[in-house]
Amino acid sequence: RSDPDASVMLLGDSFTNIYSLESMGWGESAGLAEQLSYELGRSVDRISQNDGGAHAPREQLAIALARGPDRLDGKRVVVYQFSERELAYGDWRLVDLSPRPTPNLATFATPDDGQRIRARGEIRAVGPIPTPGSFPYKDHIVGVHLSGLETDPGPDPIAGTEAVIYVWSMQDNELTGAAQYQVGDIVTLDLEPWSDVADVLDGINRGELSDSRLRLAEPWWGQPPEETP
Repeated sequence: RSDPDASVMLLGDSFTNIYSLESMGWGESAGLAEQLSYELGRSVDRISQNDGGAHAPREQLAIALARGPDRLDGKRVVVYQFSERELAYGDWRLVDLSPRPTPNLATFATPDDGQRIRARGEIRAVGPIPTPGSFPYKDHIVGVHLSGLETDPGPDPIAGTEAVIYVWSMQDNELTGAAQYQVGDIVTLDLEPWSDVADVLDGINRGELSDSRLRLAEPWWGQPPEETP
């Protein structure tokens, strides 16, 4: 499993994930990060996302650095994997990895490890969602911004009236109910910290919210109540 405290970091794309993400259909726990960790005899920190190898991993690293703590603290080596074709066709826009002030996100609910809550809110924004069959991957996750957050009474109350939530938008090339979300809809979702599922889901393509400020909020993972195990 990815270890944020490891001295070696791997940035990668689907070539890192192909034997790691079970949803890709080629097995799990045997990808480049796992093999690198085994050969080095030490843990490895991994940031990898299918597609966009020239840009997406660097952007995810920049977001991690902006959220804090410093994801590069203690790193001795950064291994950057991308396909050869990215040298000719990749998106090599500059990504600022320097420290920057974190915007005021005091109104956003911040998840605690292991927290489980049911929440309702109004959709303020939804990230882009692909058409099934239009790109090489059968699964997709989308970012959703909720406001007016209300939670059911329970042992894990939260402070905050807004949240950034990742939800399934496509599974096995079929759009989910979240793919129909529209700004202004009121939805109910069962939430848990994204960090609790990131090791399994972080590599799957995501439609991120366009507002860069929102991407610095600590995200949640959400599922409709009827889909919660």
